[in-house]
Amino acid sequence: MNARSPRSPVTRAPSPTVVRDDADHLEIITGVLVIGGGPAATWAALNAARTSAGEGLGVTLVDKGYCGASGVAATSGVGHWLTPPGSPLRDETFRIKNATGGGQSDRVWVDAVLDETWAQISTLPAMGWDRVDRNRRQPSLDLTTDNPSGAPYFRGPAPDYLRFLRGQVKKAGVTVLDHSPAVELLVTDNRDAVVGARGLQVRAGRNWTVHAHAVVLATGGTTWRSHSLGGDTNTGDGQLMAAEAGADLAAMEYSNFQGMVPFGTSMDKNGYFIKAEYWTGDGTPIHYDDLHYSRVPLLEHSVKGTVYARFSQFAPAQRATARENMPNFFAVVDKLGINPFTERFPIDWVHEGTVRGTGGVRVDDTTCAVGLPGLYAAGDVAARDRITGAATGAGGPNLSWAVRGCRLAGEQRLRGGGEGGGRGS
Repeated sequence: MNARSPRSPVTRAPSPTVVRDDADHLEIITGVLVIGGGPAATWAALNAARTSAGEGLGVTLVDKGYCGASGVAATSGVGHWLTPPGSPLRDETFRIKNATGGGQSDRVWVDAVLDETWAQISTLPAMGWDRVDRNRRQPSLDLTTDNPSGAPYFRGPAPDYLRFLRGQVKKAGVTVLDHSPAVELLVTDNRDAVVGARGLQVRAGRNWTVHAHAVVLATGGTTWRSHSLGGDTNTGDGQLMAAEAGADLAAMEYSNFQGMVPFGTSMDKNGYFIKAEYWTGDGTPIHYDDLHYSRVPLLEHSVKGTVYARFSQFAPAQRATARENMPNFFAVVDKLGINPFTERFPIDWVHEGTVRGTGGVRVDDTTCAVGLPGLYAAGDVAARDRITGAATGAGGPNLSWAVRGCRLAGEQRLRGGGEGGGRGS
């Protein structure tokens, strides 16, 4: 898409009602409360704002960090799972994911995610994403022919993507509270609905309470040792708050994913390791069929001794792009003095929890309602086993799941919502 697309008019949601705003406490009433600050949260807020504008309801977003600069996508690259409706690639996309997940993917759910992601990402040019910056280095959106594989794709540095989405959220009239971690969901007195949340504004040194018709949890999942994609902020707090309020967790047994990292670090970038070359410590090549399906050959050799890798799959002309797309990974290897394209380097394994696995808050259907009126879960905080099965949801599936789930969470936000009252769970 080289020609500039016409901009969509900005529809602003009304402001929430401020009940109290002093040195000790901020208290507001809003239509939709989104908790989180990454792709799932910002897409949720955008779509809730579009719906809320016509209904006189405000949208509020709270993030423990700075919305648009925290979470697992903040230092990474953008890689949505993206195939158009009716494309022959759709069958192949499903076949691969279903095979890697032990045949447990649900085609209805996969199609719903892919359809909605395609529709959502296609709106980005009209929102201004196809701009060119002063250095002529721009994020690119391509839904047509440039990909040599023939598959439509959307690419770009995630910091640009999240900064762009933050700007769109602000333009849409969403009230954003940065550095304001949520600590507890509010439920009705008889504990049959979620009606808001409370937390702390760290920099202001005061508490906040938000009463809402519906809450979208988009806090990310859990990560154990890896800080690879901003994962140090993924402490499982959203899953804990949901469970305390009465929601269920699902597919947690599928969250034991082991990520590959340069030895001595926690920098996981599995996409680059999938097609790399490997050797044992004595230089013997390690042969494998497809690491998408099984990592057993590498794990077997890792038990016996250190395994070495090299990203030989990248031609010299591709290496600059690879660096731009995953700046966090290359910051680490550069500090180690490693050129992963030309040098063999030792690898290790780290436990990635639900960030790379598929467990999380159980969702009832593709709207991402969790079975507790007023509460929705979007992105990594939610279980994704219906699309990925017993396998990692890393990369494209997770990002597209975030886009899909948060849109319908926004549109369906009043389902069973309360009146804005209630107490802590």
